[in-house]
Parts: sequence; structure tokens; C-alpha cells
Amino acid sequence: MKFSLLTIIVLFLLTSYGFAETKTYRIDLNNDGKNEIITLTDNFDTQAEGLVTVFTPANKEIGSISMPDHLGKVEFISLNHDGIKQIIAYSYGGAHYTNIAIYGYNGKKLYKIFEDGSACDIETDFKADKPLIKLGRANWNKKGWCYADEPLWQIYTWNGKKFAESKVTYTTVADETIYPKDLPRFENFNERELEIIQKEVDEGHQPWRSWADYYAKFFMNFYYPTLSPTDRENLPAELRLEGKQAVVKVSYANKEHTIYLHKAFPSNPESIWIVEKMKIK
Repeated sequence: MKFSLLTIIVLFLLTSYGFAETKTYRIDLNNDGKNEIITLTDNFDTQAEGLVTVFTPANKEIGSISMPDHLGKVEFISLNHDGIKQIIAYSYGGAHYTNIAIYGYNGKKLYKIFEDGSACDIETDFKADKPLIKLGRANWNKKGWCYADEPLWQIYTWNGKKFAESKVTYTTVADETIYPKDLPRFENFNERELEIIQKEVDEGHQPWRSWADYYAKFFMNFYYPTLSPTDRENLPAELRLEGKQAVVKVSYANKEHTIYLHKAFPSNPESIWIVEKMKIK
């Protein structure tokens, strides 16, 4: 999960001047009909850390969970759907979550269920039949290697008692549609904008806009900004033309990128191409 530039700037200012924020919740963690008291404290200073502290209904401290960096969201979820809730806390040190901790409460003390971190993002799905945690890991196979923009996923699945590491631990989502899910308006030109681009191509400017395979590779550069023009042009690609549509398969970073395009002006032999979607496998 990523944060906006404004959020990052605000956090920087808070860190510079020092600030602490505390929130209080009353949640029945062990399903005994009585609400425990949970306080969330985030210290915005040079030694920032988040703290989740649990008290009995009588305000006696039970224990606390210390999180590195800034405290992010905290959830109270019953992983087994039995009314007994677990505490799920996230912390972040930049543009995404970097640590996750999951603790339970048995009526006497807090106990750790899962705790780990990643510099390459953390994703979760606790609504699934088998709740899971995905930790991004560095992709050492990518040319120049990748630390955060294209992680491999280490997956842990809940088995009723603990989060067990899946047999396929390092994987990417197979045949996942990336665009336009992440950039829904990126190629969403209006008719006037398309006419202007086409006019430039007709006048001899940017002729590659009328080459489906070239434009598909050019489009990929938005996802791989460090890819040089020379390396981009040399990427192995397979082009299939189907009238006013085209499908281009490009291999890069040990993945197959399938890019679907269509002509903006089908009656024009030199029509520019527009990307409809891109899938990665």
C-alpha cells in the first residue's frame, strides 16, 4: 500500500518538530463480553516508533506491541471467524507499509502470532477463505536489480493456528492485469487530443506512434523507467495484428508482458495506437 506525496511531506514535517498522537479503542478481544482498552500511540520524532498497548476493562496494563517506524493502521479481526479477535498492526517508514505484527489475547496475556517486515511493500487479504500475508522481496534477477518497484512475493497462509509459509514462496501473480487497473486514465485521450497526436504523426513527427510493437515497448517504459531506449528497442517482442487491433508480447525481467492495443483512427493506415490493457505473467 502506497501513500501520497502530501502524506509523506506531512510526516516529514511532523518528524522534524516532534509530535505524539494517541487514540483509544474499546474492543472485546477474547469474546468474553467485556471490552479491553487498546491505546495506539505514534511518536513523530527522530526515533519514531508506534506502540499498541492493551489494558483490562479495569484499566490494568496487559502488555504492548512495539512497532518500528510510524504506526499505520491497526485492525481487530477474527481470523477464525469465532468472535475472538486478533490485533493486526502495521508500521511504515516511507511510501508503503514496511512491518506487520499480529498478536492474540487469551484472557491473561498477549501472544505473538506473526511478525515480519519488508522494504518492498506488504499486502494482506484477511477476507479470503484462508487469510494470507504477502511480503515483497527484492527481485535480484532483474537487470540492475529491483528493491521496491517490482517485488517478488513471499506468501504466508493462515491454517487456523498460525501463518504458514506457502510451498510456492517466491512468485508473482500469474496473468495479472496491471493496466488500466493502476493507471485508469493514462491512455484516456479525448477526441481532440487524439487528432492532435495523429496530426503530428502525419507530419512526420514521432512516426513510431503508428508502429504497434514499438509503441508497446515505449508504453512499458512507464513501468520500467530505468530501461534505456537502446535496451527497450532490443527487447524480444512478438506482434500479432488483427485488423484495427494488435497484441504484442514482450519478454522482460523474467516475465511475459502481453499488451493489447487498438487503432485510434482505423481508416488511416498510419493511425496511432492506443493501449487498452497490459497483462503480466
